[in-house]
Amino acid sequence: MAELEGNVLRPPGFGPTVTFDPPEELLASTGHGYVQKGGTVVAGQGIIRVGEPIIRGGTGNKYWVKSTPGACTAFARNAVDATSENKLINVVLSGTINVNTQALTGQGATLAGNALLNGKYVAGFDYFIF
Repeated sequence: MAELEGNVLRPPGFGPTVTFDPPEELLASTGHGYVQKGGTVVAGQGIIRVGEPIIRGGTGNKYWVKSTPGACTAFARNAVDATSENKLINVVLSGTINVNTQALTGQGATLAGNALLNGKYVAGFDYFIF
């Protein structure tokens, strides 16, 4: 029975090591509160990453499309693949976000100049509060 891997219980530290990267978190803090709503990403937008700048678009008021950091009104809280069909998404409309996500790396100054968000970039912590 020892030759069957399914019947072997390995002690900790021995055997194959499984590693994984935890998913990115957009919110840097929840202490000051944040506003999050659900919506739908319009089909054909491709992959929406965590922190992707988005703006309302499509035919309804709950549809979202990709945007530039200087013109966005919200950020994607979860990643979705909307290449071929509409996908549900969580959208952060206000709060304290981490600008070190893959979608926002190096965009702190651009976000601070966004007149629609009217927010503040804290360079020492790489946070954007809006």
